[in-house]
Amino acid sequence: MLDQKELKRILKYNQKTGKFIYNINRGPMKKGDYAGYKNHKGYEVICISGKLYMSHRLVYLYMTSKFPKETIDHINHNKIDNRWKNLRNCKIKDNSKNQSLSKNNKSGFTGVEWSKRDKNWMVRITIEGKRKYLGSYLKFSDAVKVRKLANIKHNYHKNHGK
Repeated sequence: MLDQKELKRILKYNQKTGKFIYNINRGPMKKGDYAGYKNHKGYEVICISGKLYMSHRLVYLYMTSKFPKETIDHINHNKIDNRWKNLRNCKIKDNSKNQSLSKNNKSGFTGVEWSKRDKNWMVRITIEGKRKYLGSYLKFSDAVKVRKLANIKHNYHKNHGK
């Protein structure tokens, strides 16, 4: 299993750019070349000794000497921004409280949707995997206010829905 010492022998990490570069010549890669490429899910990955590693997990190993126990959250939602200040080790349930606004969202605010039938704004939130109804409001601003308060109450990240 890859450890911090071996990782640092092979790669150097730049905290300001979030990029890894090779410390050694490795196959077609030369010392000083950038390491990694974007995978089909939009994350940067690096192959070391025939195994693919997600770059953000390697950053955690590089900085802390251990792999994260659960998941690494990209705070700003940019999957290839692997700067140390943009990454946080968290539980999967906490990572789900910092998601980008869904491309299917029509209101522009997570958890707020227009009900054609009732002619008002419905507010919902997901808590521990269960959707919870927070009410219906005539004014969009009232619905957003209720959802913002629920986000705070249930410890959603400040970037959730952006």
